[in-house]
Amino acid sequence: MTTTRTALLALLLTVVPVCAADVTGNWKLNINLNGVPELLCTVTQKDQRLEGTCKAGDEAGVSLNDGRVNGDQVSWSWKVTTPDANTWTYLFTGTLDASGNIIKGLARFSVGSGSKQNEVSFTATKQ
Repeated sequence: MTTTRTALLALLLTVVPVCAADVTGNWKLNINLNGVPELLCTVTQKDQRLEGTCKAGDEAGVSLNDGRVNGDQVSWSWKVTTPDANTWTYLFTGTLDASGNIIKGLARFSVGSGSKQNEVSFTATKQ
């Protein structure tokens, strides 16, 4: 009986619950794409949901949509309409490092529904 209890205790101690990290704060976002400036993102996390905005300099910025945190996985999207009335959709998925200060991942983007998706890497660093 003691062996069984010891084994159960050892198992319980090694099972670590996966909790969503807190990514609330300001982040510098670098998208590996020519012509895209470094963005400053202000993010608020509520449970596993993310809300916030990203902007370059004094520009109005874009709102994060569908933001989620699941363990070390972080995702969000945004849409941008250009002056020529094209709507670009950006989908970001990344992994938060163990320190909780860097997210690295892929940004997928396309213009209009049904268009080919392109993919580039990104890095976000907590400020």
